[in-house]
Amino acid sequence: MPVGEGVEAPGGIRKKSAFSCDGCRRRKVKCDGGRPVCARCAARQEECIYKLSPSISYTQKLENRVQALEQALQKAGVDAGRPLSDPGSQEDSITPFQGLEKGEDGRISFHGSTSLTKLTTSTSAAERAQNSLLDGLGDQDKNQLISNALAERAFEEISSLPELMQALLDSHWCWVQPLFNFIYRPVFTRDLHTNGPYCPYILINAVLAHSVRWAKADSHIAMLLEPYDNGAYFSQQVKDNLMGEIQKGPAQIPMVQTLLILSAQESGKGNLTQSWLYSGMAFRLLEDLGVIVDGRKFTGAVNFSAEELEIRNRLFWSCYLWDKLLSLYLGRLPVIQETKMSPPRNIMDDTGELDIWRPQGIPPHLAAVYPPMQAHTTSCFVHICSLAEILDIVLVTMYNPVEQSSHAEVLACAASQGRKLTDWYD
Repeated sequence: MPVGEGVEAPGGIRKKSAFSCDGCRRRKVKCDGGRPVCARCAARQEECIYKLSPSISYTQKLENRVQALEQALQKAGVDAGRPLSDPGSQEDSITPFQGLEKGEDGRISFHGSTSLTKLTTSTSAAERAQNSLLDGLGDQDKNQLISNALAERAFEEISSLPELMQALLDSHWCWVQPLFNFIYRPVFTRDLHTNGPYCPYILINAVLAHSVRWAKADSHIAMLLEPYDNGAYFSQQVKDNLMGEIQKGPAQIPMVQTLLILSAQESGKGNLTQSWLYSGMAFRLLEDLGVIVDGRKFTGAVNFSAEELEIRNRLFWSCYLWDKLLSLYLGRLPVIQETKMSPPRNIMDDTGELDIWRPQGIPPHLAAVYPPMQAHTTSCFVHICSLAEILDIVLVTMYNPVEQSSHAEVLACAASQGRKLTDWYD
């Protein structure tokens, strides 16, 4: 007969059970140990549950079984104290990512090991190892970037653009660039005058369209916007040409920048579906172009110039930031995650830090008396990206609509990210 079951003695006297049911134990009352239901539970018409502790003999059998299994593992040459899913062994066994690819048409792309479009290359293991040793750009490359940026900024001062275009560009550099850094200014302004690849027609119109909301506060600029449907013309030009540009073939970095600006513009108008759609297209292209990969360490068949690396690094973190802000606004999970393969969060060309910041789109008499201020464009962007990293963990852990975290996990996240937020603020 099972242990703990109430047994009635020959004289009609019921023997005391060694175990009480769960209900009687919680109420701290005497239990007769009746099976399957004790008298008190039967009287209350409640479920009667016996939670029996394992016997000493059963525990001893389990210990003997564990010892026997450990001995068998040792004979087989396996360390019983090491987890079978050791991260170190997994990392060594997985085929490493060998770098970005470059097609015959010169297009740079990103494909994993399962892709059917993998290109056959003759890059040797020694060459890949040599590429992986590149920890960053040298001082010579950094100095070259800064020199080019300063020269282009000087050219901006003496160049002549239509008044409306100049006002809208100034508005973009003032209000959008310090926070989001969607485009790399020296290259954009250079290609604006030379019809280069980083300043196509569709991107120019996207920048102008997005800047209208700030610039039109100036009555003079508002008057100049009237022939352009008060600025709506620029936005319509972007949307009319968007699908045609995509259908031309493989998109390039300016298309990602255009889609990001479109997403920001639609978000400002309250068109959340359109904003979410444009951002998703931008993030897909970002991965397709391999911008999610550090172009210094995983070069593969591609050799980027210092300028190209600067553009790609800025663009990745611009997308990372916009992804977190839009996810927070819409209550959705972030899409872009930082990994060991991601571009570093650093800006080589920091000339924007020393720019003079002047508010745009305000009445001229107020702008004239506004004291000169340092722009801090570089540090502003770097620090807002640091804040986005904290925000990403908070969104995924504390506000995950798909997989709810436990109370303990939420408290741990709040404590750890709270400390990081304090450090960020200090």
